[in-house]
Amino acid sequence: MRSNRNRLTSNEPLLATFRISDHEHQMILLFKKHQNSVIVIIIMIGCAPIAFCLSSLYIHYFETPFSARNLENDLLFPSFDPKTTPASTSTFPTTISYNISTCHHRIVGYYTNSDSLNVTDNQLQKLTHLIFRIVKIDSNGTIQFMNSGLDERFVEIIARAKSLNTDLKVMIGIGDSSYRLHNPITPLVTDPVMRAELINTIIGFLIRYDIDGVDIFWSSTWRRNAPNYVKFIEELRIKLKSFEREYTISLIVAPSITKDEYNRHHLRSAMNHVDFISVLSYNMLDRVGFKFLKFIGPTSPLFGGIRGNLDERMRYFTCATRQPEKLNMVVLFYGTYWNNVTYPFDDSTDDIWSLTDTNNNGYQVSWKEFKRSGWNENALSWHEKSKSSYIWNPETRTFLGLETKRSIREKMKYANVKHIGGVSIWSLDKDDDEETLLNVVTSEKKCLMNGENSVDEDYICYNLNVGS
Repeated sequence: MRSNRNRLTSNEPLLATFRISDHEHQMILLFKKHQNSVIVIIIMIGCAPIAFCLSSLYIHYFETPFSARNLENDLLFPSFDPKTTPASTSTFPTTISYNISTCHHRIVGYYTNSDSLNVTDNQLQKLTHLIFRIVKIDSNGTIQFMNSGLDERFVEIIARAKSLNTDLKVMIGIGDSSYRLHNPITPLVTDPVMRAELINTIIGFLIRYDIDGVDIFWSSTWRRNAPNYVKFIEELRIKLKSFEREYTISLIVAPSITKDEYNRHHLRSAMNHVDFISVLSYNMLDRVGFKFLKFIGPTSPLFGGIRGNLDERMRYFTCATRQPEKLNMVVLFYGTYWNNVTYPFDDSTDDIWSLTDTNNNGYQVSWKEFKRSGWNENALSWHEKSKSSYIWNPETRTFLGLETKRSIREKMKYANVKHIGGVSIWSLDKDDDEETLLNVVTSEKKCLMNGENSVDEDYICYNLNVGS
């Protein structure tokens, strides 16, 4: 019998059944050659998930300005309980909770003064979208600037915008906002050939001036041509998708549009092809027969009244589309005043309006003009039910309904609470030199959570026949 020592020095292999091939042998040699590198790679792969988790926790708790640690104490983040809070409530609860990672908010500024383009660097830096309404479309489908010399100024602003804010989208606005019975764009979108030519003209304008998209004013003239306008938007979107650049299409909808003109079918069809819709709500009008009767009251009430308010209008669009993330609530930088009228507010009723003589026209006053033309800011009063500011002079029987810092703060709170995708300013050129109202809008901009689930939490969608 051989000793153990002899067994260990025997020529027979200890593990003869585990022979390796020449290929496997070469692989072993290769591993040994690069052993250190392989170990380093394995360590990096193993540590990557840990590093990602640690960095996410750091960002969440230390770098996110609106983290879960301070949301509970932030009064600008209230939430509505649909079981206990009416749809048109004017009381804001004090807490809200949601996922920080879903935050975003559009700040869209309209510029409507075609006499001069005095856009400041501060405005360019604070906006996400800047829309110029300084062109017109003729009956033959050509696009022209409203005044001479605007094109050179426009080019200069575009260059400045790109240097100051690379994320800013500069757009052009088309469509008639004057509520004329005849809109020159209507025949163009009705005829397929002219519609195609108009689309090519718009795209040519975007390319020539190197801008990011087009905003379309959907006015009351769309009532009998809604299918053609939706077709126009759809074909425009299809054509823009053929370019590598991502272009933006948006709509701004008129306050005089009634529920019949905005049936859910056409509205949802349009929503499929646009990036966002700005919902105007000002100078509420009540239609009797074929005449618009004029009512004195707040320019854009958030709540109250029996003839529509901003809350009702936003509820209609949110419930009809179920896409609040695509909606912008329009805030105004101006007001309206009347002479020789009666005081409109009567807190013993639900109404916040009084009917005036049809010949007694209201006059618009911008925030800039309000501060320059002798109005006394200390005379401003606050109407709690409508969340609006006003001045009433019983001696001259003058009533002014005006958007102020306080009323705009209330609207910004509302937009945050209702998870509206953004706000649109009508318009930047009406702000004062200190840009007081723009600063209020941007300072009150908060983190929003959007989505299908928030619709039923924010609004009671029992009746869409509102906001007429």
